[in-house]
Amino acid sequence: MKATISTSTLQVMVQKVGPGVGNSKILPVTQYLQLTVNDGVFSITSTNASSFVCAVGMVDKWEPGSILVKADTFIKLIQKTKTDEVRLSSNDNQLTVHSHGVYKQALYRDREFPHWEKEELSLLGTVEAKLLKKRLDVHEGAVSSSMVRPEMTGFFIGIDRMVTTDDTRLCVSDLSGVSSRNILIPAPLAELLNQFDDEEQIRIYESAKALEFHSDTLQIRGPELLGLDRYPDSNKVSGQSFRYQFSLVLGDFLDTVDRVSLFSDTYYSFAIVISIESGYVYITDVLNQTREAVEVSGDLGPDVRLVLNSQHLLGVLNRFNRDGVLMVSWNNDQDPVRIRTESSDETFYLTTVELGANL
Repeated sequence: MKATISTSTLQVMVQKVGPGVGNSKILPVTQYLQLTVNDGVFSITSTNASSFVCAVGMVDKWEPGSILVKADTFIKLIQKTKTDEVRLSSNDNQLTVHSHGVYKQALYRDREFPHWEKEELSLLGTVEAKLLKKRLDVHEGAVSSSMVRPEMTGFFIGIDRMVTTDDTRLCVSDLSGVSSRNILIPAPLAELLNQFDDEEQIRIYESAKALEFHSDTLQIRGPELLGLDRYPDSNKVSGQSFRYQFSLVLGDFLDTVDRVSLFSDTYYSFAIVISIESGYVYITDVLNQTREAVEVSGDLGPDVRLVLNSQHLLGVLNRFNRDGVLMVSWNNDQDPVRIRTESSDETFYLTTVELGANL
């Protein structure tokens, strides 16, 4: 294998595939990168044996071939290179890198690299990378980490929306036209999608065994999360209408909740109380060790006591811009509370916490 490629292109490529490198001692080949040259196209592929990340770039001078090199050494060498271009060449035993000097790296030949099986692909839709990455970042605040309901450890993309939930938090946002069918993206695979550049268009494909995400410079493949038919119906919550609401600057509310939550972690699972009393909003811990009033506007309705998990509430608030206008809506002290901002397309719903009658 031989290839001459610009250093800047190669540095971008190794940066993109780096997060896909595995660290399995049982399957050490996942700690390597596959470098391939064919028809003037240079590709670098990483894998954890489940998901694959492949970055591609064009080369002018090349000879076909495919080799495996230790990922961490190769990536660090390329990242530290400052010459305009890099020349790569290999024989049966080693890769030679020509940049500032001559660097030789042993090849891995004990077993084959996990095979990226090229199957017939069906296009599900396209989406701007910047939009998808923003949605994934915000929705991460409601992804479940419990394997009791493994289907909820991923991101649900329907024909008109993205949904994540852990049964106590629900996040819903518009994502129309991205996929022609409902899909479930595992959280580790979703994290890899951050390697796409914001300006790129991502094409989403399905095959018999996997989901694939392609741009002109990057391809990512991984299994779809099982349990799509068991995923909760978000319309049961998001379809509700809410009668009462208050609004204020998000940063002010976030700071208040953060201070009061310091007194909420001793008893009752981080419970925090939002009380609507005589047209005012108060935030207290369950045992009334601290109490703050916040100035808000809106239709506060009758007096009510909304009990929420302070850690879940803080996690949601930190997903938004603290300078935005926060809107908190509710119907009663038992139904979920809706949380959103004026400028965000994502909406969170938090279930209330049940406490004993004497509290």
